[in-house]
Amino acid sequence: MPDAPARRSDALDLAAFLGTAVASFVLRWDLSLFVWGLWLSSLLVGYALIVYGIFSAAYRVTALEPVSSAGLALRALGGAGALFMLAFFTVHFGGFHYVHGIFLGVFFPLVPGSPPFDSVFTNAAVALRSSWPLVVGSAIAMRGAFERAGREFKPETPYKSVIRMHFLIFVFFGSAGR
Repeated sequence: MPDAPARRSDALDLAAFLGTAVASFVLRWDLSLFVWGLWLSSLLVGYALIVYGIFSAAYRVTALEPVSSAGLALRALGGAGALFMLAFFTVHFGGFHYVHGIFLGVFFPLVPGSPPFDSVFTNAAVALRSSWPLVVGSAIAMRGAFERAGREFKPETPYKSVIRMHFLIFVFFGSAGR
């Protein structure tokens, strides 16, 4: 018999899934909107996980250092290292999603006729207005990853979600006959 926290966690997962499923019907998501919602979830939840993980790690390092001249130097270096990691992952993770968004704009446009390089932000804004429940459901589903990132940040965690999302989009692409 699962303990009470496990039952609460399972109930929260079920509620997030059912809420997203209901939203998909109420808001009349088509395949393009659903795919863009997955992309948006990957971008927003994944980036939030990266930011939280980096700053949690930086805090853990600096909070444990002794207050001495060497400790102050390590704290400064830790902050600079955190800013470097944040800049790196912003460019890498954001750039990856931008390029992926260009392809989605070609195959799953929400704003038909937009040039692919310009349509990423337009399509993302359209998707956010309707598929925000998918983003919220994804954030709830990733709460364990956030909890782990608060203790030990592993940059590959958000990327594993990106890979799953890409495979799912390829399945939708193939099933849509595009």
